[in-house]
Amino acid sequence: LARLSMGLARLRITSGTVIEAATNIAAAMKTMPGIWDPRSLTTAALAMAILNIRDEELIAFVAVEATKQINAFQPGDCNAMLSALHRWRSYPTALVQALVDRMVILKADFTSAELTEALRLCSEVGLARGHLLRELRSASFQSLHKFSDPNLVSLGMSLAKLRMLTSASFEELLAGITDVSALKPASSVALLLTMAWVDGGDAATYEKVAAQVVAATQSLHVGHLCDAAWALAARPIGSSSELAAVCSA
Repeated sequence: LARLSMGLARLRITSGTVIEAATNIAAAMKTMPGIWDPRSLTTAALAMAILNIRDEELIAFVAVEATKQINAFQPGDCNAMLSALHRWRSYPTALVQALVDRMVILKADFTSAELTEALRLCSEVGLARGHLLRELRSASFQSLHKFSDPNLVSLGMSLAKLRMLTSASFEELLAGITDVSALKPASSVALLLTMAWVDGGDAATYEKVAAQVVAATQSLHVGHLCDAAWALAARPIGSSSELAAVCSA
């Protein structure tokens, strides 16, 4: 059921047939307490959330099952469950606290990609749990050399959103990016926005990233363009031609 539900979610199709199949899976899940392993449970929950199956009984069922098994959760399971809850816009207090406690225990087991995803989710959920955030931040900075360039950019943006990124810390992150010019357009926007937020990075690097964003405006969706415009307005460059180009796009 978990594999089937995730397969449906990955189709990215919202036809009546797909939604009917997902609804049937959700109904079946609720009749099967006590038999779910953490990976299957979190996979199925995330798939249901992606498919926009917002059944209150299903959410309650998932919360109970997850709370029972929380001590067997691995980092990926914690991220998947947090992502499902965020998509559902439902945050059962007991489960959220259990997830926070478990993530603190597992902090040393997170891979760089899992740390990036965990902090991204915390920033989007607004999970202001200081101890957890400090532990994840510390674990990240202890292994920056293991992060890919896009993950370093995402890490910086998440920490900036959470107000946990100082200019000095950002410089450390920026130094770890091997090739700014090789970043994809969305990552360039994220880096530009983070640099504006924390007023970090030298002017030459900022202007280089801004030029990359301007050159890629036709491939950016409106959310990215708004972020780029905000950054360029908050930390303007010379003639402001870059801001004008982004606003025109």
